[in-house]
Amino acid sequence: MFIRHLFFWILAAITLPSGASIMTPSCEENALLKAAQKTSSLEDVTYCTHHKDVLKVDIISPANAQTTNPALLFIHGGAWSQGDKKEWKGIQLKLAGQGFVTFSLNYRLNTKDDKGAVLNSYSDQIEDIQCALRWIYKNRKKYKVNPKRMGIAGSSSGAHLALLAGLTLEGNDMPSIKAIVSVSGPTDLDALQVSNPKLNSLLEKVFRSVDHNSSMKKASPVTYLKKESPPILSLSGTLDNVVPFDQAERLDREALKVGAKHTLIKFDNEGHRFSEASRRCATTYLINFFKKILI
Repeated sequence: MFIRHLFFWILAAITLPSGASIMTPSCEENALLKAAQKTSSLEDVTYCTHHKDVLKVDIISPANAQTTNPALLFIHGGAWSQGDKKEWKGIQLKLAGQGFVTFSLNYRLNTKDDKGAVLNSYSDQIEDIQCALRWIYKNRKKYKVNPKRMGIAGSSSGAHLALLAGLTLEGNDMPSIKAIVSVSGPTDLDALQVSNPKLNSLLEKVFRSVDHNSSMKKASPVTYLKKESPPILSLSGTLDNVVPFDQAERLDREALKVGAKHTLIKFDNEGHRFSEASRRCATTYLINFFKKILI
């Protein structure tokens, strides 16, 4: 590999242009990774309690950290109704080895009770993320977290929640989110109903107002994008038949319109679930993105 080629790939991987940018990935795994540090792990730590729901988080961080470090919060996918925090463990380990304190949480899942009543809408899940951010801030000294250098990432429905949280949650009692990564995430729920009608029953259950455009707009990340928004990296497959690639493009167009920083990496011929090679590539982009902004 020529040094010249590698140099230009590194620039492509980490440049954050003003406004929107769509790129096709050029993958040289671990191009910007330093030697991995030793890590330490804590599993199933309680971060919040809602009635009978005891919510847990897994923490993987640099071992024996003497100073505060940037932190990352990961949100698992699963159609808002299933999934587990273990989804992000492999990436947590890689990022902790690069100097990040990483948190991956479980949240209240959308489900129904014995009488068929819907439990836990997306707003409850955002409330859980807010609770996690406040808990991290409260315990920032214990876990050696720098609250001014925080990122958030999610996949699929977890990406929707990560985007919504990263674009709307703020306060003096929580870390300041400075970077967001969305992997195959919904961004415009009105458009998603049209492009994938099979999701309508799910969206009705999660958002409870599928026929009310104002509610769908309220739950859509594109609604909250502005020039001052944290930089966003979107990783999306062009053949995604669950969350169509158009969802990432809509976020990109809105970013261009308002002057926000958004980079869209399009994975040609990939669906909602990436191939192993594309997963490795996407992981490299995610790591380099967070390192560029937060370290």
